[in-house]
Amino acid sequence: MNKTWKELLCMVLSAVMVLGLAACGSSKAEASAGDGDSTSGDTAADSIVLKMSTAQPEEHIASQTALRFADLIEQGTNGAVTVKMYFANSLGAQDVIVQGLMDGSIDLSLEFIDSTYNPVFEVQSLPFIASNFDEMEYIFSPGSQVYSLVDKGFSDIGIKLLGVYCEGLTGVSCKNMPESYNTWDQKKEPIRVWNSAVAKAGMTAMGYNTVAMTWSDTYSSIQTGIVNGSVGQTSLGVYTNLRDVVNYFIPYNFGAEFVHLAMSSTSWGKLTADQQKVVQDAATRAQLTRMNAAVMGKDTDPMYGAPTILVVLADAGSKNAVQDGSLVMGNLMLAAASLGLGSCWINRAKEEFESDEGKALLRQWGIEGDWVGVGHCILGYPAADPKPAAPRKPDYIVKV
Repeated sequence: MNKTWKELLCMVLSAVMVLGLAACGSSKAEASAGDGDSTSGDTAADSIVLKMSTAQPEEHIASQTALRFADLIEQGTNGAVTVKMYFANSLGAQDVIVQGLMDGSIDLSLEFIDSTYNPVFEVQSLPFIASNFDEMEYIFSPGSQVYSLVDKGFSDIGIKLLGVYCEGLTGVSCKNMPESYNTWDQKKEPIRVWNSAVAKAGMTAMGYNTVAMTWSDTYSSIQTGIVNGSVGQTSLGVYTNLRDVVNYFIPYNFGAEFVHLAMSSTSWGKLTADQQKVVQDAATRAQLTRMNAAVMGKDTDPMYGAPTILVVLADAGSKNAVQDGSLVMGNLMLAAASLGLGSCWINRAKEEFESDEGKALLRQWGIEGDWVGVGHCILGYPAADPKPAAPRKPDYIVKV
């Protein structure tokens, strides 16, 4: 690589550059199960409607990310591929969703898929696998050993793994607080655990009497007293889903709470190569959007729904890294204007690519070395004509 390209690198994260910033809002309403809508077309040339299931209700941040993902697919294919959302497992419990992914009757899901379907997935359930959010995102980001194992495991059962959505570290929620919650002593009340021998062994070692059951049965089982509570959710997940039936949350950081963004291999095969790229890029753009919002401590869309994101990176060893990268950003925006495209400089690239997750993305893209994030240049056709330039203010140029 020559010196110029070693010092400055611009990564184009989406090849789709013909879409508008005007198409930012979601055009999908939640569908009810059994509404008779068709799924994938018979050929890739057909207009395709993909069914997507999420485990969480619509207001949950994971489901909002899924909606953003769906928007990007529709924008990136000019409406040739659309996504119809089914929230809160309205298409069925986990076993129905996973079977649907395997046989192609369900196209996409944002759902935790456990070792019921492949024993290699036990690696996801190792107790205390991470102690903080950065470690968790690094472990479950593309390019990591854990991600690679799980990715192959999905492929073996006819499902394509598009990404992992990490929510946080988990604890135990319970109706009645165990007397020995802070010791290794035996607890009296049974606690729900997901279908994982590794997770069950970990909770048993902590003194809990475990009962394996699916997530969809958890609420009613706590409500009727079959179990006292559940392990495997973050405080946010407990508040969103179980706040009416539990009274306490013990933040053990027992494991990682995440869901898989997955697609049926059958449905994937019905897409054209260009459509497949859009789907894959949509996952990346949704990830970048989430990372950028997290830097601000918000769950908004700092990319303004832009269909194309250019990330400018500079060699961290260069003394003029940020200055040179800023010139690249300015030239990108001028070039966009000359083509009739709208653009905007989005900050926080530095923080994104200082994180373990950002570094994992660079490895995934085949970028080695030490790089600093300079900015994002988002592109698209503007929703309206630009405003006329404001008059130049007097005395802003000082001649000496």
